[in-house]
Amino acid sequence: MRLRTLFLTTLTIACAILAVMSVSVALTEHEVAALNQQVQVADDIERGAGDLSYLASQYLLYRQDQGRTLWWARFTSFSDDVSHLAPVDAEGVTLAASIKANREQLQAVFSDVSLAMEARSASQGPGAVAGAPDPAFLQLSWSRIEAVDQSMLMDASRLAQQLRSHADTWQGTNTVLGFTLLGLFAAYVIANYLMIYRRTLRSLDELRAGVEIVGSGQLEHSIPEKGRDEIAELTCAFNRMAANLKCANTQLMQREEALHNLSRRLVELQEDERRYVAGQLYDDEGQRLCALLIGLGTLQRDAHCPPTLAPRIGGLIRLTEGVVGDLHDLAVDLRPAGLDRAGLGPALRTMVAEFGRAHEIEAGSELAALEGAGLDLRAETGIFRIVQQALDSLLERGPARGVSVTVGRRPGWLSVIVEGDGVQFDVEKAAAQGDLGLLDMSERAAALGGTMEVESAPGAVTTFYLSIPLATF
Repeated sequence: MRLRTLFLTTLTIACAILAVMSVSVALTEHEVAALNQQVQVADDIERGAGDLSYLASQYLLYRQDQGRTLWWARFTSFSDDVSHLAPVDAEGVTLAASIKANREQLQAVFSDVSLAMEARSASQGPGAVAGAPDPAFLQLSWSRIEAVDQSMLMDASRLAQQLRSHADTWQGTNTVLGFTLLGLFAAYVIANYLMIYRRTLRSLDELRAGVEIVGSGQLEHSIPEKGRDEIAELTCAFNRMAANLKCANTQLMQREEALHNLSRRLVELQEDERRYVAGQLYDDEGQRLCALLIGLGTLQRDAHCPPTLAPRIGGLIRLTEGVVGDLHDLAVDLRPAGLDRAGLGPALRTMVAEFGRAHEIEAGSELAALEGAGLDLRAETGIFRIVQQALDSLLERGPARGVSVTVGRRPGWLSVIVEGDGVQFDVEKAAAQGDLGLLDMSERAAALGGTMEVESAPGAVTTFYLSIPLATF
C-alpha cells in the first residue's frame, strides 16, 4: 500500500473514532450537568420543606397574618422547585410523584388550619381579647403539617442521593471516555509511527546509506527495493540514476584515459620532434656553419686576400660564430645532448648551474638519489622537462634570491623538489586561470603515474613537489 493511502486511511479511522468519542464525551458532560442541576433542585426542595415546617410552626404559635403570608410565599417558591423535577428512572419518578402529592396535601392541611384559625378568631368577636389556642387543636395541626413535611424531606433527600449517584456514575463514564479518548489518540500515534513513520524512516535510512556508498565512488552499489510505496519508487529511481552514473563515469574514464594516452603520445612525439630538430641543428646545420667558419678563416689568412677584404671577412666570422652559438642554445633548449649521452643527473646539474649563471642567482642541486634509480629514457625526459618548467615558472613570477633542485628516494618512490626563495606564487589563481606551465607539469607527472603539487607563501619560498612511482619503470 502506498504511504499516502495508508496515512489517509489511518487518519480517517482515527478521526472517526475521535469524533465518536468526542460526541460521547460531550453527551455525558451534558447529562452530568443536567443531573447536577436536578441535584440542586432536590436540595432546594429539601431546604424548602424545612423552611415551610418552620414557618408553619411560627404561624401556629403567634397566629399572625404576616406569618401566613410568609408561608404562602415560600410555598409558591417551593412549588416552583417541585415543578422543575425531572427524574431519570422509575424510582425517581415515584419519589417525585410522592413529593408532589405531599405538596398538595401540605397545601390542603395548611389551608384547613389557616381557615380554622381565622374562624376561631372571628367567633370571639371584634372586641374580644385573644386567648390561648386550644392545645389539642395546635397539637393536631402541628402533627399533620409536620408529618407531611417530614415525608417530603425524606423523599427529597432520597431523590438527591439517587441523583448524585447517577451524576457520579455519569461522571465516571465521562472520565473513562476521556481516558479512552487519550488512549485512542496515543494508540493512533504509536500505530502511525509503527506503520508509517518507522517504515518510512527505516527506508530513508537505507536510502541514505546507499547514497553515501554511491557518493563514496562505489557506483555498482544497488539499494534493495521493498514494497510498492513512494520510497520504493524513489529507490528505483535512485538505482537507475546510479546505473546511469556508472555508465557515464565509465565512459568518462575511458575518455580521460584516451586523453591521457593522447597527451602522452603528443609529449612523446614532441620530444621525438625536438630530438630530431636538435640533432639536425647539431649534426647538419652546425657542421655546415663550422665548415663555413673554417673556410672564412682560411680565406682571411690567405696571402692573396686583398687587405680591404680582411676586416669584412672578420665580421662575417664573428657573425657566423654568433649564429653557431644561437643554434647551440636553441638545440640545448630543444633537447640537451647531455640528457641522451650522460643521463638525467648531469643534465639537471648542468641546467641548474646555467640557470644560476644566466640570472645571477645562487643555484644548487642534490641529485645523488638518481644513482641506481633505474629510470628509462621516457621517465628521465619527463623529470627533466618538469624541472625545466618549474624553473621557468619561478622566473616568470619575479626574481628569486636562489633556487635549488633536490632529488630524494624512498621505497618504491622518487621525489623531486624544486624550491625558489623569495618568489611569490598565487597557486589558486594560477590554477583557476589555467596556467599552461602548471598544466604541462601536471600532465607530464600523470603520464609518469605520479603527482605534482605546488606550495607557496607570500614573500617566502615557492616549492614544487614531484612524486613518481619507481615500480613502473
